[in-house]
Amino acid sequence: MQAYLGKPYARNGKGPEAYGCFGLIWRYCKDLGVAMPSECWTLRGSWTIDNYGDLIDLDRPFAESVMWAVLERIGTPVKPALAVAGDVLVVRHHEGGIFPAIYSGNGHAIGAFLAADVRAFALDGENYAIAARRVR
Repeated sequence: MQAYLGKPYARNGKGPEAYGCFGLIWRYCKDLGVAMPSECWTLRGSWTIDNYGDLIDLDRPFAESVMWAVLERIGTPVKPALAVAGDVLVVRHHEGGIFPAIYSGNGHAIGAFLAADVRAFALDGENYAIAARRVR
């Protein structure tokens, strides 16, 4: 996780210099050598991992459906309460939106954020996991 923490946010960044929210997950899976279907990162039509950040601004509900579709193709599902360090999460923010993150253990995860770059955050009443995928 240290390789990702503190890196700057970039809307469509997929590392290693900067990351977008989904680009962080893409790089993490790539760094692990996670096998995924070849179409996994071609996100319904012309949306790809290279322009996913633009889709969020254009149509957030559709972007979230695309995120779900991609995450369902990697790893295996686990109950969020049983997540272990390294699992990929879908996290719900208290304002209602969802975003991908990586569970880092001890009730914390890391994610890429527009105003805060790649950082660790607590999974609590503000942010809580609603899905988890074991990718290792």
